[in-house]
Amino acid sequence: LYKACDREGISYEKTAVGDKYVCENMMANGHSIGGEQSGHIIFSKHATTGDGILTSLKLMEVIIEKKLPLSALTREVKIYPQVLKNVRVYDKKGRFVGIFEYRAGKQEFRVKKMFLTNY
Repeated sequence: LYKACDREGISYEKTAVGDKYVCENMMANGHSIGGEQSGHIIFSKHATTGDGILTSLKLMEVIIEKKLPLSALTREVKIYPQVLKNVRVYDKKGRFVGIFEYRAGKQEFRVKKMFLTNY
């Protein structure tokens, strides 16, 4: 999403993880739409948390307005692989960030590098 926004010149803000933080940022800055990697999309005019039914209705509005099938509207969407890896953290003040390597022969991901960040 970041790459698509950058390409189209659309500004965005990053917040801490969670609908609570996304919504707080939206309200403080007057944003009408926000979301998370998990798929939660928040429409501040209607809700303070992600709502799948509302999101599907909004998507149908766009399909009807544009008079195009969903396949045409999503043609340029590029899906990137992602990995969710639970890592035990002992220092709660910082966050560990991992760089992973996919090993196709073994069909597994391996931690290539881990480091601590204060982001």
